[in-house]
Amino acid sequence: MELSRREIAAITNVANGLGERKCIWPAPYNVDTIEALMGFVLIQTTWNEAAKEFQQMPDRKYIRKWVKKWYENRSRSGTMVTEKCRRMVISWVSRSCELWDMGLRRGDFLLVGEDLEAAAKQMWRYDCLYGQLKKKNPTWKLPEITTHKYAGERQLKSVQLANGSKSSYANGESNSIQGDGLAGVVCEEPSLYPYATAILAQSKIVTQGA
Repeated sequence: MELSRREIAAITNVANGLGERKCIWPAPYNVDTIEALMGFVLIQTTWNEAAKEFQQMPDRKYIRKWVKKWYENRSRSGTMVTEKCRRMVISWVSRSCELWDMGLRRGDFLLVGEDLEAAAKQMWRYDCLYGQLKKKNPTWKLPEITTHKYAGERQLKSVQLANGSKSSYANGESNSIQGDGLAGVVCEEPSLYPYATAILAQSKIVTQGA
């Protein structure tokens, strides 16, 4: 009998000691605290498109303040709006926070961009961050990440961690978001969306769950 990809992944997870709600991060990042999240974000390596090189996440006061606000917002399941300039690395910081949350517990995210191409580029950042963590920390023995390619270089439709957490993409032209019980809906540059109000309203609904 031929096994499906989902069944193979489930068997692999069991073999690796990973359950559906197993945390994949090592100490001290495997606890639900602001200190764990802050440390996780600041060890990240980001990709600088202009310089065409990987760079260490900068330790800046505004980053620490933003991460704290993100954690507080997550704890109360609220809506967080950030106004930023392109010289800031907030999008990378946000992907880092979401990646930590997905690895800490079983939970799905939806990442929305102006169009599918923009969303796919942001989706790739999960894979980039995870790949750098895996490369720089071999003793962590991080399991493989599953990706679904969109098109071109550094563009993905979805990523899934070994504990079952998944992030998928959507575009700003949608007037509704399907699903329920999402851990979070992330909108990049929503001022460019044709139906931003509808998406933000729907995000409040689909993030309501256990």
